[in-house]
Amino acid sequence: EPDSLKRWWNSVKALRAKGNTGDKRMRTSALLADFQILVLLWGGRKTETLAVKWADIDYDKKIVAFTETKNGEIHLFPLTPLAESVLADIRGLLNEWSIQSDYVLPSMRTGHKSQEKTHIKEPRKAMEAVAAEADVPFATHDIRRTFSNLLVSAEVGAEVKFVKLALNHSQASDVTSFNYLDKVRTLRPLYEKLERAILIKVGEQVATKVEIDADEYRKFQEYKEMAKQQAAAH
Repeated sequence: EPDSLKRWWNSVKALRAKGNTGDKRMRTSALLADFQILVLLWGGRKTETLAVKWADIDYDKKIVAFTETKNGEIHLFPLTPLAESVLADIRGLLNEWSIQSDYVLPSMRTGHKSQEKTHIKEPRKAMEAVAAEADVPFATHDIRRTFSNLLVSAEVGAEVKFVKLALNHSQASDVTSFNYLDKVRTLRPLYEKLERAILIKVGEQVATKVEIDADEYRKFQEYKEMAKQQAAAH
């Protein structure tokens, strides 16, 4: 449905607003709203996203790392403006609640086995509540699928091989020569265009125009050409 993403987005925002009511029981709900937005912006699997630590985010180089991945390989991808603002909002909530944690999305409860507070483990109930309110069936894999669909959309225009890079799938032969910096540089303009496409679809006004560095864009085009040549050689 054309407006399904907008309905879902508004339901997520409503869930997050519950965390500002002063009710400590709603704190996890607020964090799980931001979790869902980050899945849409990053395309991460459930555990990959929930397990992100503040130390996994390089604010100087604008890079995020998923360290607990399905294939066991660290997945690096660009930190772009909207995602950075979501992280800033999370940090603001945690500071307001006087919560210090290594994790971006910390659990409010102590684990039965570890006897420690780590990260939120299961977002299912919060996601089901959002999906029911928006009348949109959005589990984590559905949000991840929306991420990939938006990447290949006309608004973003990513080639399938680069969508695989973004999703951290087992890399095809035509992109295995990319080192991690090549990968992040290649993905950055796509993630920036993805953010703009999302904001347009949900009716949010973009406060500032995101400029793509000309040199990075030139390198991105070079990487695309290199990948095409490698694919033709196989």
